[in-house]
Amino acid sequence: MPRKCCVTGCNSNYDSVKDKTTTFRLPRDPVERLRWIKAIPRENIPDKHDTVVCAKHFPPNFQVIKVKGRERPRDPPSVFEQIPKSLVPTPPPEKRTTTKSKSSVRSIKEDELSKFEELYKINSFENFCNSLSLEKLNDSVVYYNCLNSCCIQSKEHENNTGINKFCLIVFNDLSYEAYHAGVRCTIASLVKISSNVGRKFRRHYDI
Repeated sequence: MPRKCCVTGCNSNYDSVKDKTTTFRLPRDPVERLRWIKAIPRENIPDKHDTVVCAKHFPPNFQVIKVKGRERPRDPPSVFEQIPKSLVPTPPPEKRTTTKSKSSVRSIKEDELSKFEELYKINSFENFCNSLSLEKLNDSVVYYNCLNSCCIQSKEHENNTGINKFCLIVFNDLSYEAYHAGVRCTIASLVKISSNVGRKFRRHYDI
């Protein structure tokens, strides 16, 4: 029996007469799974094995990866024609910046990454994961070590929204993403929000 798309307003595979639409399960990797859930404009998405998103919610010629011999989308769904634009999460418009200000932002980003690498004496992704596994994290924090990334996130939710209070993801190329209540932020601001990210960070930032 065809699986039904979880996106609000999508009728894929609900009519037994019409042609069937290809569907994709949520990723098993917890970091990628969280990215997909955040991308779908629906509250209380069933976090189950049989929760699927249909191919209509991906752009034409979307990039694919192979998982257990089967092709699936590399990136989260991004096409939601049935959903009112007011319900689709969109990033704030970028501010116009001068060449000087762009250079300053880039310098700050590079400086933050340099301090981040210095903190754990990072020379490889494996080295970073090993250093994290030795950290004594308290019971309010969860640590995941995945194939191509690792993640530290709070068990606490922001104002009962179901969104983790904070999340820090480090990828195997040593790039990283930091989030506060689902909103992208810097590591420095994340440390101000919660000491659970690691008290050592405070020695490396003027905060």
